[in-house]
Amino acid sequence: MLVVAALGCRAAAKRDIADARSTVARYIAADTLGLHAVVDSIVAPCEGDKGTDGVVVTRRITVAAARPIGDSVRVLVVYDGVGVWRSDDLSLPPPRGHFAARTWSDSVTMMLGKNADGLMRIACGPFDDNHSMVQQIDTAGLDSVSRRAWRGAATGNHS
Repeated sequence: MLVVAALGCRAAAKRDIADARSTVARYIAADTLGLHAVVDSIVAPCEGDKGTDGVVVTRRITVAAARPIGDSVRVLVVYDGVGVWRSDDLSLPPPRGHFAARTWSDSVTMMLGKNADGLMRIACGPFDDNHSMVQQIDTAGLDSVSRRAWRGAATGNHS
């Protein structure tokens, strides 16, 4: 009987891991498309303002690993970025403003668990909800300095 219970728990953990990975993938898609209402429906409410002063332009986002921790699932997400877009008026979408090239890689651990309705949610954590993918950037509104920086960042040539 214990073996059956253990196998049942293992199957539940696999379902939770798959559900958590799917939830993180939905979060990443909504975040990079600027769908803030969808992001807010996936991430548990946070205390205070997690606002950022720019949009992080990202080349690649990888959901690297997921493992159960008690009744939660820990998911490692790796962001590879090329720079930051900023504007004096953040209500304007990219690329109205300035772009500064800066390559980086950041690993973020997201904790997920089911809410009272049984829906998988991402716990509030030390990560920003303000990314855009390289392919989504239209450089027409960038100033000349930003456009040069963008060309180097987009091609991987930062010299």
